[in-house]
Amino acid sequence: MLKAILLKRGLRSDRFLTRPFLKLPFLRSFIVALDAYALLQSQYWPSEDIRALQLERIRDILIHAKKKIPFWRDKLAVVKIRPEVSFDWDDFLRIPITHKTDFKDKPVAYFTDRDLFAQDHITNTTSGSTAEPMVFFQDRYYETRSLAISRRILRTVSRSTLLPVIQVRARNRRGFDNNESLWFFAYNHNHLKYRIDTLYQLAKSLGKPFVLYGFSSYLIEIARLCSERQVPLRPVAVIATGEGLQPGQKEYIESRLGAEVYNCYTTTELGWLAQDCERHNLHINSEFAYVEIVDKGGAPLENGKQGRVIVTTFDNKIMPFIRYDTGDLGTISMELCVCGRTLLQLKIFGRQVDMIMLPDNRTVPSLDILGVFEKRHQLIRQYQLIQKSLDEFLVKIIPEGDTIENDQLVVIANHLCRNLHSGIKVEFEIVKEIPSTTSGKKIYFKSLINSSNLSEDVPKP
Repeated sequence: MLKAILLKRGLRSDRFLTRPFLKLPFLRSFIVALDAYALLQSQYWPSEDIRALQLERIRDILIHAKKKIPFWRDKLAVVKIRPEVSFDWDDFLRIPITHKTDFKDKPVAYFTDRDLFAQDHITNTTSGSTAEPMVFFQDRYYETRSLAISRRILRTVSRSTLLPVIQVRARNRRGFDNNESLWFFAYNHNHLKYRIDTLYQLAKSLGKPFVLYGFSSYLIEIARLCSERQVPLRPVAVIATGEGLQPGQKEYIESRLGAEVYNCYTTTELGWLAQDCERHNLHINSEFAYVEIVDKGGAPLENGKQGRVIVTTFDNKIMPFIRYDTGDLGTISMELCVCGRTLLQLKIFGRQVDMIMLPDNRTVPSLDILGVFEKRHQLIRQYQLIQKSLDEFLVKIIPEGDTIENDQLVVIANHLCRNLHSGIKVEFEIVKEIPSTTSGKKIYFKSLINSSNLSEDVPKP
């Protein structure tokens, strides 16, 4: 029964249960609750059962992708893989690793299931740590499984799957499924200092314990403001996402908010990939995605070896991500955790977000610039913001076409000024290439002025 739920057998019929139907609250809540129940049990399954489930799920998504999506039909034909006939792990490793650029300059109908797309779809954009803006699509079944994973996270951090979550929002990110959960909008990092009392009143209005969730850098600023202004926010737990916490920062948040901090690893296009257990080890959501670590050439690495994080998700049939390069670096450990979960442990490296120093002695996280470029994915293939001085910035852009019109550059400059500081100067350079780091990772922000990327208000290591 549990395996059938996790495989979506009998629950996911694209002919019987259409996506618009999934918008009905009672039906979605039922499916999410059923998924969450199964996921709470399966995290303790023997590892060989999980691995068998993963292979079956990968085969299912490949059969669908080959039948319905030209992009994957062509990819699988090149390597002569026929998942509907036979499929094993050796076949899986012959599938080429995919990247954001594989979906650029191609019609949407080439890399999506046109029938499901026509029924209903969720549109989103990302650039993430690779600085390559991309539009992508998700379906309602993917959304329900993602929401079920969020309930498993809540059970871990608060002993309840239904506790309210205040989600500090600067951009569209992964959310929690709870009718009592609330979004707290902050336009940017600096906006928080004007709204900290509003955040407190929002928490107070719930009249019950709650969990606080948001970008790590935003949570640090909330903790600083609460301490400075003596605001008794007091969540029962804090969930940090988007950025790795540097040494001392976790303790900083905990000491000022009086709540334990848990990390989770997500990407906008792939969803909840891993989260902390009670012992603060990061466990992969193996029923939701298959995570690999490979070297620069794409060859699998032994457990414990650091390499590129490659992900295959199982539920997004509109636009499957199969052997997709996240742009992150990590390691996987098969060591059993004392928490009792059998899900593999993951460590992610290099996800610390740089802080941008500004003329008025403010610092803001470089995450505040992502939305400026993501919404212009049709114009920009890749970008990099370089800070030359406190008030001088250079934006390098690889355009989608030959160039970008000057009026578009003016709009981008104005948007950066709104997010960072009205007095900064922004110049542009249209380039053909933006060098990667020595590890092969692309970076979207580079500072030429500061030796430390931490704000004075944030504890140093």
